[in-house]
Formats: sequence, structure tokens, C-alpha cells
Amino acid sequence: MTVVPQNLGVPTGTVMWSAAPEPPVGWLPCDGRFVTVSNYPVLAEYLGNSFGGDGVTFGLPNRSEEHTSELQSRQYL
Repeated sequence: MTVVPQNLGVPTGTVMWSAAPEPPVGWLPCDGRFVTVSNYPVLAEYLGNSFGGDGVTFGLPNRSEEHTSELQSRQYL
């Protein structure tokens, strides 16, 4: 489980573009995966089941096919 510090000044649910192959520490990829509510309760409360889920899990947005330029970039939440 990744523990996200709450005092970074970045609001929960912020989406960030990055050209890095892996998300920064504490961020999750916006690839549509399902994660458990108990591991990410604050994010789960914010997103709810907007991207799917069953109450035990919730879905992350799937932004993996979107690009801001010709450089393949990734989005993290």
C-alpha cells in the first residue's frame, strides 16, 4: 500500500501529466484499474463509484490513451 502524505498541498483527485514511465511516489496511474477502498479511503470518498466499483473497490479514471503532444505522456492521480 502506498501512503500518500496529506500535507503536500495538492488537492485529492488532482490529475497530473508526466512523461515518466512510473507514477511519482504516492500517485496512482489513471489507467482504469480498480483499487481497494480501505487502501485509499480519502480518494475513494472523493471519487465514489464514478469510474466503477462495488463498495470494496473503486475505479480510477482511464486516461491512458490521451496525449497532450506527440510525446507519449501519462496521467497520474
